[in-house]
Amino acid sequence: MQKKITPVSIWNNGKNVNACYLDVSIRHDNLENSAIFYYSLLSEVDNVKLDVPLPESTEETISSTIEETIKIPGYVLSDGNFTLEGSEYTQWDNSNEWAMNWVANKLNIELI
Repeated sequence: MQKKITPVSIWNNGKNVNACYLDVSIRHDNLENSAIFYYSLLSEVDNVKLDVPLPESTEETISSTIEETIKIPGYVLSDGNFTLEGSEYTQWDNSNEWAMNWVANKLNIELI
């Protein structure tokens, strides 16, 4: 699961880069008392251009494509694992939202 976050500056390859996305997935759950979550903080890529084909028009020709600028997750700036266990494991309702919020809290970052 991936969510946008309030940007966090991370030192990466000799410069500060903003992490703008948090990605969380489960690595292991023993279904009894512990689960391991993998997280990654990702940069944001600007100005990605897509060619979006338009349907053919019989009345007039508009343009065959539209150029669109979007922002998407970029590359991994930082990653790691957190183990959920003990009372926190019993509090987990097995939802993705709960896990995402738990990891964000551990990293002290804000989900948008």
